[in-house]
Amino acid sequence: MFQSSIVSLLVAFAVTAAIYHAYRKSSAMARLFGEEGTSVVTKLSAFLLICIGVQIILTGVSEVARSILDSAPRAIQ
Repeated sequence: MFQSSIVSLLVAFAVTAAIYHAYRKSSAMARLFGEEGTSVVTKLSAFLLICIGVQIILTGVSEVARSILDSAPRAIQ
């Protein structure tokens, strides 16, 4: 339990550092990619974000459905 908490904190820190670095260098990346490349990167990141959101929703709905089905009385055969 403790080990998984440490790993989770390290992963969260790594993601935070990556996001910070990307935001800090965003103007340099925008110059590098140009206007069209920046538009492509923006649309790609929006697509990835919607995919993650859909996955979170599907996981939540699946867990709720599983808990409802597990608590429903069993049919007598």
